[in-house]
Amino acid sequence: MGNTDTYRYLGISQLLAANKYKIKREVKKEFKKRERKIWGSGVCGRQSRMAHNTWAVPVCSYFFAAVEWRETEVKQLDVKARGIMRHHKAHYVQAAPEKLYLPVEEGGRGLRSVALTWEREVASAASYLLASKDMQVKGAVSFLRSLQQEEGEGLLHQAEKIRQKYELPENLLPIHCPSSASDAQHKALLAELSRAQKGRLVESLTQKVHHGPQEARGGQEGHVRMGERGKIDTGHRNPGDGSPR
Repeated sequence: MGNTDTYRYLGISQLLAANKYKIKREVKKEFKKRERKIWGSGVCGRQSRMAHNTWAVPVCSYFFAAVEWRETEVKQLDVKARGIMRHHKAHYVQAAPEKLYLPVEEGGRGLRSVALTWEREVASAASYLLASKDMQVKGAVSFLRSLQQEEGEGLLHQAEKIRQKYELPENLLPIHCPSSASDAQHKALLAELSRAQKGRLVESLTQKVHHGPQEARGGQEGHVRMGERGKIDTGHRNPGDGSPR
């Protein structure tokens, strides 16, 4: 396979000499196309949730570690997805966006957030590289460390920002001491990150509940109240799975 030869995977052209700008444009286009098909299909909420989590979001997550993304870019994909859902009456402006990404059993809708998935993929890739014993991978880690120190960018730089954002222990992502990295730390990092992400969602929702229902202005989302058994409720019901929208 030459530098100019391509094949398609997950609907995106693949080639040896990757053009990150072209790849990101195609990823965004394919993601939005799949979201429109999902939420415009009229299927029940449970099936829509499954399609979003297993068919739409993986189009993005596959490229998160291969191509450098900015946090604002991945957050915008979540915004686009919610806009498509609102267009098809699967989500409302007054509904709290955080609730979409909490587990169904805890009163959420169980959707995967593109931004939260990006954080997990970046942290996972960085942790895997640090724990690898392969000499070629170690060479790549040395390059990424220099890129982080000299230019303040790269995979390790992004992973470190995510660790700091959630105030995770430094030993879970030992960028400055990769020899201490291990597979156990890799698993612990992902577990702690998942707990921290969920905690932030719950904290944000709790603050909205304490401040009372807020009128959505300028197209902003955020109306939320407490439902039965202390679960978060936005007042909209999804006929497909019985969960509130």
